[in-house]
Amino acid sequence: MLIVRKERLSEMGDVLKWCANNKKAYHVVSKEDLATISGSVHHEGVALLAKRRPVVFEDDLYAKLKNERQPLIVLDEVLNPHNIGAILRIMAHFGWKHLICHEDHTVQNVRFCSTYE
Repeated sequence: MLIVRKERLSEMGDVLKWCANNKKAYHVVSKEDLATISGSVHHEGVALLAKRRPVVFEDDLYAKLKNERQPLIVLDEVLNPHNIGAILRIMAHFGWKHLICHEDHTVQNVRFCSTYE
């Protein structure tokens, strides 16, 4: 679900149209509500709530990567959520789908992340 402040609506027009056309939920909220939902005041007026992807086992992942010819991004001790967000945005730009993090060295103990498909 996409959550956006009213002040960002004009900038997010294309994204909101995509959400509507693809039956994806979005909500327009106040600055205070967005801070509460995102757990931070560092949201730039936009947040995305997403479900955790299922854990993929190593053998299954390697088989999938072999067929897709996708890079596998592995993070070691990256704890800053802003850095993880930047990495995910770069991955999305290049269409890369797979990111592995060790569960002890991630934000909120995320075991496996994947960008959208």
